[in-house]
Amino acid sequence: MVSFILILLLIRTGSLSAQPVKASVRADGSFDITGTSIKITNCYPALDNRSLKAISVKVDDKGNTKTIQYHLQDETMELQFGYEEGALSINIMVTGQTVIPEWISLLRDADVTGASKVYKTSSQIMGNGGIKDWPKNKGDNLSCSNITGLVPDTGSTMVISTRNYKKYNSYTNAYLGQGKKN
Repeated sequence: MVSFILILLLIRTGSLSAQPVKASVRADGSFDITGTSIKITNCYPALDNRSLKAISVKVDDKGNTKTIQYHLQDETMELQFGYEEGALSINIMVTGQTVIPEWISLLRDADVTGASKVYKTSSQIMGNGGIKDWPKNKGDNLSCSNITGLVPDTGSTMVISTRNYKKYNSYTNAYLGQGKKN
């Protein structure tokens, strides 16, 4: 079983107070993450950089907890959305696999609106840290490790981070998609 938790929260510019981030889940297993300034829409997970080919999708909504189960050929991937200490948390579990995936992409090919810059933590492997302009050309790619911030011109920054780095590394790749502006 592969399992990790992704945490998303919105930080108000000039303040350390978090604002609400909400997840909405559709019956087909796609989902949106929305904050006050940043929106990540049409999210759908992938394993080893390939989109899931789900045989069936089951969505369960119980109060503040939403669960999506993607039943694949030989494995199951489950996303459980909840709220912890003012942040949206997404617990990811992959079970039944014969080969452990090298990459789990939670927000594969998602559309990001509202971000004009990306904050990336510094890492020798992933290049210099700091605030970078959002990619403007389709071939551009901003790879971020550990903590990523989606920064709007005004409003709140959405912070994306993995809670526990003991077993897994965390990367976010921001790039201009097919015909998308951000």
